[in-house]
Formats: sequence, structure tokens, C-alpha cells
Amino acid sequence: RRLAFVLSVVVGLALAGLPAAASAQQAPDGVTAVVRFTESNATIGDRATLVVRIEHPDSIVVTVPLPEIADAEVLNDGETITSTLPDGRQATETTFLYQLFNLGPIESGPVPVRWIQEDGTGGEFAAPGAQITVLSVRQPGDEALRPLKPPLAIEGAPPAWLLPGAILLGALVLVALAVLGVRRLRRGEPEAEERPVDTPEQSARERLAVVQHARLPEEAEFQRFYGTIAAVVREYLAARFGFNATALTSRELEAR
Repeated sequence: RRLAFVLSVVVGLALAGLPAAASAQQAPDGVTAVVRFTESNATIGDRATLVVRIEHPDSIVVTVPLPEIADAEVLNDGETITSTLPDGRQATETTFLYQLFNLGPIESGPVPVRWIQEDGTGGEFAAPGAQITVLSVRQPGDEALRPLKPPLAIEGAPPAWLLPGAILLGALVLVALAVLGVRRLRRGEPEAEERPVDTPEQSARERLAVVQHARLPEEAEFQRFYGTIAAVVREYLAARFGFNATALTSRELEAR
């Protein structure tokens, strides 16, 4: 009897908990949710937009976590916009962006929606999911080639002509430097100017030319004049023939 009493209590508690669990998975009164893709079909590699629209009283706040789709790449965390309907209720739309890479139908699956009321009570329910079909670019039996899709433009990227222009400018600078180098090599070093050799004869002639035009107003100047000539001649002989002519007398010099 005691065992039967315990079993009846457990079953009663389980049955009492069933309505509460079921109500936790249902939307509260006045809340409706619609899930849809903006396009019913797409081609492989295209972007697909999933919109979750929830209409609810203004006393309830709703949020939608990111739905994970197995065959799609998530591109954003969701953008939410809330507006007021004519009847005073609110409409909350959350938009998710995906990129599709698998062919065939792709389903979002049930989308969870979380809600909370002003009194603090809340819960979560699942909105029915949506489906989009990814089609091949080529139809069966179609062998015609199709052009590739253009790459996405990157904001702030340099113009397309900038890189070829920079390469061309660099090539022109290198050519100009090469031409200048060839010209300098052809010119070579400037030839040294030929200077006259300072010979004993040339030195003696220059000194005699100086005294040739000297004025001789007095007798003392005559002695200096002829003395200079004698010194020039002796220095020339010493430099020309390699003996000390300035140390010899006139007779000794004549004897040489």
C-alpha cells in the first residue's frame, strides 16, 4: 500500500507539471511570429536574408537569438527594428544575413523567440521556420559558358589604374637613370690642361725680359742692371750644365 501511494504521488506531480511545460513552449497571448526568407530561390554563393517578424503588445519585450543554419554561412548577428502598429501593438523585425553554398532546399528550422513581460515573467517559444531553394547557375544540359560574377567592391580601395600607373612611372624613372649613367660614361673625365714646362731657358728669358724694359736714370742702376744679367746667366748655366757657376770668377767661368 505504501508503494502504491508513492507511485500515485509521483504520477500526480508529473501530470501537474505537464501543462506548465507545454505553456513554456507556446507564445503568450497577443504574440505572433512569422519567419520568412525575402527570396524563395537563390543561386549558389548568393546572399539570403532571413526576416523574423513578431507582433506583440507593448508590455512585452521580445528578442530573437541567432538561428544557426547548417548549410549557410552567417554574415551578421542580426539587426532589429521595432515599430508601432495602427492598433497600438508593436512589430519587432530582426533581419539575419547568410551566404549559401549548397544546392537544394535549405531550411532555417524552428526559430527561438524569447519574451519577457513587465511583471518579470517570461519564456521562450519556437516560431515555424522558413525554406529557401538554392539553384545551380547552369541548367541540366546547358553547356554554354557563363561569365564569372564580378568581385565585390571594397570601400576605400585605390582606383584600378593606380597600380599600373605606379609601375609605369617606376619603369620610366629607371630608364631615365640608365640614360643619364650612359651619358656620364661616354663623357669620361676631362683631359688635363697641358702646361708649359718650366725649363732653365724659359726661366732665364722671363727674368731678362723684366730687366730689358727697366729705366736706368742713374749710374747705380747700370751696375744693378748688368749685375742682374750676370746673375741670370750664372744661374742658367748652373741649372743647364750642373755646376755651381755663381761660385766661379769670370775668368774661371770663361775657362769652363
